[in-house]
Amino acid sequence: MTPFDLLTVAAFVVFAEARVDVAVLEVGMGGRWDATSAADPVAVAITGIGLDHMRILGDTLGEIAAEKAAVIKPGRIVVLGEGTHEPEVQRVMDERCEACGVTPLVVTHEVRELPRHVGDMLAFATATERTTYEVRFPKPSYQPQNAACAIHLVEAYLGRQLSPASLQLSLETCPTPGRFDIVRRRPLVLIDACHNPQSCENFVSALDEVDEDVSKRPLLLIAALSDKDVSGIVRTLVPAFPRFAVTATASDRALAPGELAQLVAEELEREGRAPDGLLSVYDTVADALDALTEAGEPVVAAGTITLAGEVAGLLRS
Repeated sequence: MTPFDLLTVAAFVVFAEARVDVAVLEVGMGGRWDATSAADPVAVAITGIGLDHMRILGDTLGEIAAEKAAVIKPGRIVVLGEGTHEPEVQRVMDERCEACGVTPLVVTHEVRELPRHVGDMLAFATATERTTYEVRFPKPSYQPQNAACAIHLVEAYLGRQLSPASLQLSLETCPTPGRFDIVRRRPLVLIDACHNPQSCENFVSALDEVDEDVSKRPLLLIAALSDKDVSGIVRTLVPAFPRFAVTATASDRALAPGELAQLVAEELEREGRAPDGLLSVYDTVADALDALTEAGEPVVAAGTITLAGEVAGLLRS
């Protein structure tokens, strides 16, 4: 048994002994062989598919989608998020749903207005089987689709419409740690757990809505895990920032700072920007934060979930 297997068993025991009404489980990796597949879910949701854990799950969106679609079970509620609308992915989802004899609820949302600075409200509408909600949502633009997915899932499970007033309060107050998350204001440190090209694209789009002028943005503190599409992450993030600090997290899957710095430098050169003066390298996250804080440097930290977690842990402890 792996540590994750053991923790999953322990969680099931705790939930059973506490007689919880509802337990929400997030799959650890993939779906077909994940420890959470031992559960018999009432409802499942797949928010989207990205190029993640490619050594294990496959090299294409279709192969990864097949592993994740295995969580869909006969006779169970199924919600498919907007991230499953890619044709290659949608075909896999449709085939799995048909094989299981289920009709999925498909999430869509429409953004009514875009935020102009961090903390602005974002309005969105989401249609479910029962109603269309229009709510004020103080989150970046990639979060409404996640909220819409959760609304679909809960309403399908409860078999009734949610209270609009309660929903509004929940969305306004719900924390989203590690997602466009300001962990320090002076000097600014904003973390985001984007960790594959797709989630990085969403993060950059949210930044563009705050300020399109790349030259005025904070420095990017970047780290990555070796089993991710690191080249895709670098290609997405580097054009969105003026300067860079490269480091490695404590994960045993962390990409060495030197290797990541080389990829960043190559991307800068492709853009016609000389790496000299734009790129610094630190052995650890703590070293990077110490140096950048001493310099009074505003920072955005992104590229892997483990970086968001370490930065939050160091600054919020």
